[in-house]
Amino acid sequence: MASLCGKFPTSQIENIPLANCGGFVDIRGMTKIISIDELLEIIRKRSEILGLNDSEICRRANLPRDAISSIKKGHAPNFSTYLAIMNVLSYVVPLYGKLISGVGVEHLADHEGKNYVQIHEKIEYSSDLLAIVVGDDKYEPRYFKGTILYFRESVSPIPSTLFSKHPYVVKIKGQKPDVMLVREGSRPGLYNLIAIDGSSKITIDADLEWCAAIEGTRWEY
Repeated sequence: MASLCGKFPTSQIENIPLANCGGFVDIRGMTKIISIDELLEIIRKRSEILGLNDSEICRRANLPRDAISSIKKGHAPNFSTYLAIMNVLSYVVPLYGKLISGVGVEHLADHEGKNYVQIHEKIEYSSDLLAIVVGDDKYEPRYFKGTILYFRESVSPIPSTLFSKHPYVVKIKGQKPDVMLVREGSRPGLYNLIAIDGSSKITIDADLEWCAAIEGTRWEY
């Protein structure tokens, strides 16, 4: 059912006839398309976690009672309906801190008036999920300022594929967490860390306390 719809300005997104796109425009207003089946799976999983049935979701979203049953019958809703449903089913994820070039991850008590962010992406939810916000533009083009990075609080095993092109959230013993590329060190248990803020700074033979994969991102434009 997937098809590409091309790019649309965010300001015009509510007026797009989504049924003609063969799916749904991602909540950020980008070109990412998800099928009706994918959306229904998101609704099913999140409603189970939140303990909500279809009618209660529609009530909280201020939608007709049959809005979700209509989707189950294969009718694609407009974007405003999709947005209303996803806002009800979005998760609240604690904000761990702000990523700052040359500093690392500074713990935050507040981010734009709140110490949490809502998650709409297709990321497996659990109570240990956390978020980091990118605090400056030194991480472009990989991450733009305002990008939200999601990772797990639980101590992660050191990645088996160390030469991945993807950075990790890492914690060197006695230092603040940071987001860096991970490479093998001079001996087992030590790791070389490469900065991704444009400085290309390399930390040799770091003793990592923990290392967490970044499981998803969102750019808050």
